[in-house]
Amino acid sequence: MSYEVTRNTVIAFDFKSTRQGEIHGIGFDNNESISYGYTFKVHGTQTWGITNYDNYTGVDWQSYTIPVGEFYVGLTDRLFFSTDHDGGSRDGNSWFRNVRIYEGTDCQTGGIQNPESANLININERTIQVAPNPVINDQFQLHLDQVGTGDASWQILSMTGQVMQEKQLELTSSHYQENIAIGTLARGTYLLRWRDQQGEQTVRFAVQ
Repeated sequence: MSYEVTRNTVIAFDFKSTRQGEIHGIGFDNNESISYGYTFKVHGTQTWGITNYDNYTGVDWQSYTIPVGEFYVGLTDRLFFSTDHDGGSRDGNSWFRNVRIYEGTDCQTGGIQNPESANLININERTIQVAPNPVINDQFQLHLDQVGTGDASWQILSMTGQVMQEKQLELTSSHYQENIAIGTLARGTYLLRWRDQQGEQTVRFAVQ
């Protein structure tokens, strides 16, 4: 059974850990592979995954509300949890509870919980476009509206988080378009991550 992550999808949960491992996180996916660009990391010693909510402070329960649709959208068939602690003493425990997934409004509270602590970024109205997708030649077009001005960047990542290509930008208008050559990228699935003054978004694309 598939579930569509939309621009309005939000996940809320409580998290607790007795010891800091390498990666403690949560996310949505549709395959059996490790997914760097789909893991929301909330705790851990490794810099890996989406780290906007990597702020767990202690051993008590801490609540999180994450606007998933501001980072990625698309069909998924699983909710996954990351609890990587394969180094050192390997004696930590972590828990997730009260996991709720909703579209814009939480049925339990009537709204998004704790917006100040979640550092929400209002970028629901814009769309990052990669065309064609899948990429069938040696380049694709990246297109965004409502990007604002100032510093920005894009990265092409493998599904394990390896940076394959990247570029730093200085935006001067609210519209951005670029033809990106994929060079020697092998056939497979990749992530394009866009960052600017408004926040971060990720889209999945394939190379054939």
